[in-house]
Amino acid sequence: MRHTLYLALTLVALWLSLSGFFTPLMLAFGVVSVVTVLFISHQMDVVDEEGHPLHLRPHRLLLFWVWLLKKMVIANLEVARIVLSPSLPISPTITRVSASGLSEVGRVTFANAITLTPGSLTVALTAEGEATVHTLTQTTARDLATSTLQQRLAAVEQGWQAEEGD
Repeated sequence: MRHTLYLALTLVALWLSLSGFFTPLMLAFGVVSVVTVLFISHQMDVVDEEGHPLHLRPHRLLLFWVWLLKKMVIANLEVARIVLSPSLPISPTITRVSASGLSEVGRVTFANAITLTPGSLTVALTAEGEATVHTLTQTTARDLATSTLQQRLAAVEQGWQAEEGD
């Protein structure tokens, strides 16, 4: 029930922020849409911990996304510098990065965060949490191997485990 309530609140907030209209007709459409999505979600049995991970506390997750956004901007500037350089100093590299210790959702978030960062692409992700990553330069591969991405995601998840254990 808790997941259904949070999903409903998330859908209402999304509808209100995207529609921008607050007339009775548009609000009625919003209610019908939210109820329809909730009904279909329950029929598909996707309203659960994996589909709506409440264990990832919003404040910790928000800090992670702010950090990732900063990394993405820096990577964008680095890729632009490489592309605009007359010598085009690229050295494509395939490397393996560990995401062990993370939950299934954490490992997927890890792989997607790498792919969102310009100059790197997650090619494969094993169930054990090892990601195969293609990078534009060897420097990016080295930085990724020593990155705090895995530790930051673990901190988001461990915050949940500590709070659940209390």
